[in-house]
Amino acid sequence: MGSIEEALLEIDHLVANLDTGFTYDSEEDVDNPESLVDKVEKKIGKPRVPPLAKKILTFMVRGIATRTKRVVAMFGVSSLTARYMYEVTWKVIEELEMANVYVLALVCDGCGVNRTFIEMHPPHSTDSYVAYDTINQHANRVLYFISDVPHLLKTLRNNFFASGTGPKHSRRLIRNGQDIVWKSIVDLYEAEKNNIVRQACKLNKQCVELTQKGKMKVCYASWVFSNTVANALEQMKDTSLAETIDFIRRVNDFFDCLNGKYSGEGKSKRNPNLDPYRSTNDVRFDKLKGFLTYLNEWKAEIRMKGEVLNISLEDQNKFLLSDETQKGVEMTVRSVIGATKFMLEAGAEFVNARVFCQDPLEQYFSKQRASVGGSTNPNLKQCLSTANRINYVEGHVHFKRKGNTTEYLDEIRGDLNAPLMRLNKGRKRPAKRSLAYDTGAEEMVSVGAVLSAIENVPSSSK
Repeated sequence: MGSIEEALLEIDHLVANLDTGFTYDSEEDVDNPESLVDKVEKKIGKPRVPPLAKKILTFMVRGIATRTKRVVAMFGVSSLTARYMYEVTWKVIEELEMANVYVLALVCDGCGVNRTFIEMHPPHSTDSYVAYDTINQHANRVLYFISDVPHLLKTLRNNFFASGTGPKHSRRLIRNGQDIVWKSIVDLYEAEKNNIVRQACKLNKQCVELTQKGKMKVCYASWVFSNTVANALEQMKDTSLAETIDFIRRVNDFFDCLNGKYSGEGKSKRNPNLDPYRSTNDVRFDKLKGFLTYLNEWKAEIRMKGEVLNISLEDQNKFLLSDETQKGVEMTVRSVIGATKFMLEAGAEFVNARVFCQDPLEQYFSKQRASVGGSTNPNLKQCLSTANRINYVEGHVHFKRKGNTTEYLDEIRGDLNAPLMRLNKGRKRPAKRSLAYDTGAEEMVSVGAVLSAIENVPSSSK
């Protein structure tokens, strides 16, 4: 706890350390007290202009066994730092724990600030070279750190895309003496693009010839890392592609095991990797750990060859996936396994792995941009106003009756013994009125009254 208190003190000092403008490093100011006093009085009388918020740090709570998705905090910052993030994150966690919302994991992307923030925490588990969990100081419970899986898939694809032998490529992935280069994907696409029936049907020009915008799309990365592409490469009968095929299949399994969205997805798509986790001894846990072993053996192979051939560490790293990507995969796999087992042992019927991604937060940002006319950079006032409207609307929406626990289903169903409400079958048409009038009172007579009168007339008079 001592190290945590020290870190908090550093953050408080950093936040309160505002630029007051009291600078006097010239000899003229030191020798002339009157000039220094005039400058101090001028600075005191000048109102301080608050800095312009360039980023908005947003926190969203997402239920693991429920459909809860709600933004709970937003902070405007001019320059986001790991120390400031440390302070506000633990403040948000404290407020949530006091409100009986138990925070089990933190999900974020792999930017530099987030990585530094995670490294500031003392690790709880020691079975990995990466700090993937720590102790929740407000609940004496394990808190897991998870890197967003779709972002990890894009970084894996970007490493693969940068691998090649030409001057334009910054990497050359090599494993077991074979190259894992992007040219194999390009050659496969060029060989089949004019065919009417293509085995690599998921490949298209957008996911092969990547642009800056294309690199942001997760679907382009998932199409490359698919069994469809791996099977098509196998049909080329090229033995030099064995490691490339193995790499694609392993990444495909890694993504599928962490991408199950709903309980019946694995059955409908005939892919058992997408099934929900129901047991703490699920075989997919071993498959995920096998992917970590695959990456560690790859790294050990390159390090050993580097020592034998006297290759510099910088050049060795070009034969591997980036260090940030490897650490992100290591942290995510171990955290998802730990968090899933925790939920199952706590009584959850099943856990869908996709709850550990930040897709709802990305969708929330899309709503923020769309609410101000599609602006890509809404200001702080607009974001806060939109957040209030979104929270109000979501509070009056009835969610679907789906969840991982019986308690949640009972909560949204209400009293099961209560009588059903009468359904509104639509707008009732106004009753038609007759043009017949009573001569005595000169009042309009309804059609029903006229028909009743006709029925009472004897048959002889008809």
